[in-house]
Amino acid sequence: MKTVKIFGKTIPLIAIIAIISIVVLVSAATLIIVTQHITQTIQEEPVTPEYGIITAPAIQLSDVSINQNFAPWNQEDYVTVETIYAGKTLKLELTGDTSLYDAYEVKLTLASKPAGSGLVVGTSHLTVNQGQLVATMPLSTIGTYTFDELVTGTTGSAAGLADVIVTLTLEGEEE
Repeated sequence: MKTVKIFGKTIPLIAIIAIISIVVLVSAATLIIVTQHITQTIQEEPVTPEYGIITAPAIQLSDVSINQNFAPWNQEDYVTVETIYAGKTLKLELTGDTSLYDAYEVKLTLASKPAGSGLVVGTSHLTVNQGQLVATMPLSTIGTYTFDELVTGTTGSAAGLADVIVTLTLEGEEE
């Protein structure tokens, strides 16, 4: 049997080979490491709407040159308001910066309503512009109201990115 002298001690060569093999195997095992990321979003409990739900998707208007009327943006049944209590008021408010426009108008025209509502489809509407920043409409009946949306305007003499905000709010007395 062959031996090796290390630090004054005689060790069989087979033992050294075995120790080196174990070290290599353990080293190889630690070179294979997998990291797993586990993510989870913890949210607050959904809040039950007090008055109802308003659905009004964002709008991206086409680019336009200065001092031009832009093509009217018109979409049927674009805004939906679902009331869960009677006697609420829908408020439309024009906020944000309209300074890049000489004229700017957003009009919601009633497209459908729940039975028993006194509003008139196609005639009842909410309109806001630079001269009238707020408009309201009483929603006296529980149910779903849909509105066609029309956006029109004329750009002014300055270029830039216009970020106009229209806020829809369902208001009324606490139930």
